[in-house]
Amino acid sequence: MSEAAWSAPSDELLGPDLEVLATAAPLEVRDVPAPAEAGGASGRPSGAAAGPPGARVDGRTWRLAWRAALGGGAGGARVLVAPGRALVVAGDRWALFDPEGAVVAELGTSPGDDVALDLARGQFLHVDGLGFVVARDLADGQSAWRVLPAGGRAFRAALLARLDGRVALAGPQRRVAGAHDPAPPVTLAQVELHAVDAAPAVDVDRVVEGPTCRARALRRAPETLFARCGEVLALASRDRVLLLDLADLRPRRALAAPGPFVPLALAADEAGRLLLVVEAAGLEVWGLTQGGERFLRAPLPPGLGSTWSPPAAGPDGRLLLAAERALAVLAPDGRVAWGRFGSTVDGALVAACGAVLATLDGAVCALDRLGNVREVARGDEPFVGPPALDPTGRLYACSARAVYAFDPVPG
Repeated sequence: MSEAAWSAPSDELLGPDLEVLATAAPLEVRDVPAPAEAGGASGRPSGAAAGPPGARVDGRTWRLAWRAALGGGAGGARVLVAPGRALVVAGDRWALFDPEGAVVAELGTSPGDDVALDLARGQFLHVDGLGFVVARDLADGQSAWRVLPAGGRAFRAALLARLDGRVALAGPQRRVAGAHDPAPPVTLAQVELHAVDAAPAVDVDRVVEGPTCRARALRRAPETLFARCGEVLALASRDRVLLLDLADLRPRRALAAPGPFVPLALAADEAGRLLLVVEAAGLEVWGLTQGGERFLRAPLPPGLGSTWSPPAAGPDGRLLLAAERALAVLAPDGRVAWGRFGSTVDGALVAACGAVLATLDGAVCALDRLGNVREVARGDEPFVGPPALDPTGRLYACSARAVYAFDPVPG
């Protein structure tokens, strides 16, 4: 690709609607050729499911290890795996299970907010019903600390991230335009950084004081999307991508295309590259480095519909796109490797071997590099939400009322 698709934004390009703690550095941006499929960057996208290192799918079969009931409805349930623990988030509840399927702890959470693992400290983060971000120990589910976002209960935590002695919170607050206001709704995208290890350790819950720094972007946009890229936080909204340093929330750089675009889905792989679904000259998939190189621009495969999960990058550089009733995998150059349409898709992940595990029509299925489908797990009732895979190869799936664990069959 030879077109000069991206421009280097000046300080003025950020506009008066962006409040940050420092100005963004100018940046020369250009399109570059797509990487070859062999040796493509591997990645586990933020906000999209991916299998852990060592977990394989090719030809493997599973058998039921245990089944445990879930309290309340489990619509949109998902499982986060940690050593010796499975954290199930379903509706307005979370439940922590041990390897034998016994409940270690369970409690309410704020539906629609992020739940994130902090494996380095053996903790997970969630938002409680009062709007506090709470850190809990994976061993027993007990609270370690909690912090109230400066935005209060109106703040929706779309992303939670732990960085050494700090925790970053990112999410939107919305103010709906008046009935006679022709302007579109305003989205207030807010990012906060709280010091959480500075407070002395105590035996009871400690409430961390206010944020050490904040960044706010007031934009007339349908939504602001967030993704963590290592030590960088990416914010994508209409016609802009802003990269913030998670150490102090200062902007590293801002990117703008010469033509308008609206981001519809955003993820980041382990190489720190951004993966976007956008509405620009039609519906497109973009790949963008933090240095501003757009290595991928491809039309979205027809038939994917209008609702997508964030793209997921495989170990060979392929991209998995999951929609409500379709799955498609793109080669690193943007060509469609395979597509499956017509099935009900409740979530998918890319395993370390490059195969795809997906919840299709209520069962967990494996899809090889050619898109061939093989059913690998089914429950007493249809599964909802994406499957999960731990490093040992144990497979987790949820129905509306239960969580299932399947162990790989040797051989």
